[in-house]
Amino acid sequence: FDAIIVDEGHDFTNEDIQDLRSLLKDGNESIFYVFQDDNQNIHKNILSRKFNIHPRKLVKNLRNTKQIFEYFRPYVDGSNLTKPFGNEGPIVKTIEFDSMNQLRSLVIQKLDYLLKQSKITHNSIFIITNKNKNSSFLSENSQIGEHKIRHFSIIDDYKATKKGTKNTNTNLVKWSTVKEFKSLESDIVFYIQEKAISYIPTTEDINDRYIGYSRAKWMLVDFINKEEDI
Repeated sequence: FDAIIVDEGHDFTNEDIQDLRSLLKDGNESIFYVFQDDNQNIHKNILSRKFNIHPRKLVKNLRNTKQIFEYFRPYVDGSNLTKPFGNEGPIVKTIEFDSMNQLRSLVIQKLDYLLKQSKITHNSIFIITNKNKNSSFLSENSQIGEHKIRHFSIIDDYKATKKGTKNTNTNLVKWSTVKEFKSLESDIVFYIQEKAISYIPTTEDINDRYIGYSRAKWMLVDFINKEEDI
């Protein structure tokens, strides 16, 4: 190839990047761009050292409203902090719960308000959980209250599209885990802390919250588990 552009570079290992670079027609003379967010760097790759790449930092945050940006700011590495250039938006709503039954009820109430009273479309809302797919309460049913829900992953969606079996029903709310939704975005995000957070948050806790919060473009609702994982 004359040029390769890698998006979500933080999801690639150093070996992955090396394999991609080997596909360039003229080696270092070819064009090779990598876009990555170091706050989502699960593989801890340091491309600038490994491949002598000189990083150019993108310093403007255009995705999130200023309110959402300020909410996730504490979970961002100070050396990677961008500046908010998004519009003003609603304040971030925080809702506490101390049981799964209460959580279910609170999620239903918020969905009722947005979908029925505010006339928000189903496609504008995405639910993100910090638990894995099979242990989340969302996996137990295809409906919560009066609202149909469906698990979503970009890989499954791609496979279904290729097979012609993609679910095109727009009258349902999709949900994913933090890891599954990490490269995507939605107008409205319900971030559900099903898994209790440690009194002293782990690196994973901090990364999960940054990823979950920053997926919301216009409205963020943070469902906070009052229990602590000791």
